[in-house]
Amino acid sequence: MCEGFNFRGFRWMKTMIHTIKEINEKNDILPNHTLGYQIFDTCYSISKTMETSLTFLTGQEEYQPNFRNSTGKYLIGIIGSGGSSLSVASSRILGLYYIPEVSWNTVLCIRKTYKCYAQRVNMTGKEDRLYDMSDQLCTGEEKLEDLKNTYLDVSQLRITNNVRQAVYAMAYALDHLSTCDIPEHHKNKTKCSHIPDFEPKELMTYLNKLKFTTHDGRKIQFDVNGDLEMGYYDILNWQIDNTGGIAFVKIGEYKFQESSFELVLPQNSTLYWNTESSRIPDSVCTKLCPPGTRKGIRHGQPICCFDCIPCADGYVSEKLGQRECDPCGEDDWSNAQKNKCVPKEVEFLAYEEALGFTLVILSILGALVVLAVIVVYVIHRHTPLVKANDRELSFLIQMSLLTTVLSSLLFIGKPLNWSCMARQVTLALGFCLCLSSILGKTISLFFAYRISISKTRLISMHPVIRKLIVLVCVLGEIGACSAYLVLEPPRMFKNIEPQNVKIIFECNEGSIEFLCSIFGFDVLLALLCFLTTFVARQLPDNYYEGKCITFAMLVFFIVWISFVPAYLSTKGKFKVAVELFAILASSYGLLGCIFLPKCFIILLRPKRNTDETVGGRVPTVDRSIQLTSASVSSELNNTTVSTVLDE
Repeated sequence: MCEGFNFRGFRWMKTMIHTIKEINEKNDILPNHTLGYQIFDTCYSISKTMETSLTFLTGQEEYQPNFRNSTGKYLIGIIGSGGSSLSVASSRILGLYYIPEVSWNTVLCIRKTYKCYAQRVNMTGKEDRLYDMSDQLCTGEEKLEDLKNTYLDVSQLRITNNVRQAVYAMAYALDHLSTCDIPEHHKNKTKCSHIPDFEPKELMTYLNKLKFTTHDGRKIQFDVNGDLEMGYYDILNWQIDNTGGIAFVKIGEYKFQESSFELVLPQNSTLYWNTESSRIPDSVCTKLCPPGTRKGIRHGQPICCFDCIPCADGYVSEKLGQRECDPCGEDDWSNAQKNKCVPKEVEFLAYEEALGFTLVILSILGALVVLAVIVVYVIHRHTPLVKANDRELSFLIQMSLLTTVLSSLLFIGKPLNWSCMARQVTLALGFCLCLSSILGKTISLFFAYRISISKTRLISMHPVIRKLIVLVCVLGEIGACSAYLVLEPPRMFKNIEPQNVKIIFECNEGSIEFLCSIFGFDVLLALLCFLTTFVARQLPDNYYEGKCITFAMLVFFIVWISFVPAYLSTKGKFKVAVELFAILASSYGLLGCIFLPKCFIILLRPKRNTDETVGGRVPTVDRSIQLTSASVSSELNNTTVSTVLDE
């Protein structure tokens, strides 16, 4: 015997009895058949549920598995238990015998092991369980509305209504069985059954895909698994009412159909969360990973447990709970929060920054200095010092130095295809013109020196030959540069290899062989200039032009030899800056060493700018012939003959 009395269970039992009586009185369902019932008490315990399940199967109080001995009618279905744990316990036994069971409280699934479906209810108490009122006095004036118990509480009848629908589901299935109304998906493999000669498992066929309309107009339909195919569930919230009791308050609905599911929670619904913070509790082990992180699975733990791992550099996650981080594009990079791709920082030697502005100033200043020297030379073009050692070559050197210092401006600013092609070619041609013109001068000095040591009276190289040397060198350089630009020209490209966070705009120099050839030719000219003038550095000269050119070549070599390791050890805009410093330093060195002493004499020591001072003389024939860089002097029979080299 069970202890206590369950008023709710008693109400559910009375609902089942009333519904069976209602069905028996109808003529549109199970005509000529009368439904009966047998009530078992589970006492809301698993052990008692197992016992009543065996009793149901054997038909006797002293149950024996796999053996039935009962004189009563054969029971063919169960209106299940109210608790899910009780329903699971009974289904493991009843499923072995394919006994249909309709639940109205908890939705369960088809168990493949036992091939049973079940929706179960808590059985009400025995039909002979009554109020134990022996200790109460009745006066005859009591009123039912004054009693406070769940049996008489009609404010919450949801489960009670479900009991009614469960009974009707069983009745409609029996009605379809009696008329052989076989569902479409079972017609080819199911034969008609007849009441009362059928097995309980045959009723399962008619419960699958069952459709019927309830008394309040609702349509109920089961799927092949015995679950409701469409309908809705009320979402209830346990709340404390004004009297301090527990009240079930509807706060929303869960609606479902064949292809859609919808959770409806009205904004004005009052939710009470039984948590310390009175807020929505966490239903997962870990909250959704914020943007900028990705999920990292914890092995051996539920799928809702994971670690939030920050995205790697160059990857972002813009939404909550992303499983993987998304890579940024080639021109983008992740921000600090790793939740958005932003354009990469662009690097090139710009005019606006301090380094670029400084180089521009140095370039313009150098150009102005060269122009000043040209003006001085033009104004004093007929003086001996300017005319000495080929005036035209001096002008070519000045124009070439103006070209080199201004070519440095092509290296500043955002590289473009045209600027990449122009800057190296312009620089190479400028140095070629400068060095070939210097070579014309140094060859004259070299021949003068050879005449002096051999004590010959031959006149030096004709000026046309010197200019022809310049022309041949420049034409050869132009040919090499033209082939370079036509066959494999430089191009602008985006370099992202040194640093992922930035794009370095720089020039791809194209063919390294061509580039080395055109600048290698300039190096060869510089070497020839140095060798020829170094040999002739001891010429007695009032102006010492040979020594000045020698020193200029030394400065040129020092600058470019130190440039190589510095250039190879830098990246990005600083590599361009190193090249510009080398261009400007070498140009300033050539300009200062070759022309600064002459300008000093022309402007500040004009008395030294005479034929006697510049040309130099040899007084007697017995003395060795003395030649200067500005003249070739010979003495014959106490007669002095002076030949200026550029005349």
